[in-house]
Amino acid sequence: MEVVPYPAVPNITAHADSLISSWASENQWYREGTLLGGATNWYYIPTQPGNYQVAATNGNGCNSDLSASYFFTSLEDDILNKNISIYPNPTTGLVNIEVPAGMENYSLHILNLQGKILLNEPLKKQTTDLSNLESGIYVLQLFQDQQLLKTSKIVLIK
Repeated sequence: MEVVPYPAVPNITAHADSLISSWASENQWYREGTLLGGATNWYYIPTQPGNYQVAATNGNGCNSDLSASYFFTSLEDDILNKNISIYPNPTTGLVNIEVPAGMENYSLHILNLQGKILLNEPLKKQTTDLSNLESGIYVLQLFQDQQLLKTSKIVLIK
């Protein structure tokens, strides 16, 4: 008989609007101690503030204990964010970014889900071309005068 250890308890980190599990696959996310049906990816995009936890399952069906709680608050609550539009999403490459008239000094970061900055440039026009990137999920961060204004997940499909 082989004794298989339980998986290690995963850790949660936040990146932009997503929570990331340290366990690569077979996760189960919880909010306020309640299982979130269908939330089994290595990342979770919360739809509301609260205490989130994750558990991992190994290939033998053994479950880890729940992670420590991570309190998530939305980045989208700022009134200014409601005046910034980023579309289409998903995109095949071109992303439109509409900002309030009269506001200047914007810059744009595009990050992968590991947090690596792939693009860092001033926003001089309202269209950004992501077609040089691979298909996948990216994080778009919009800054004004080096202050973060908006963070959005962008899905690129080629």
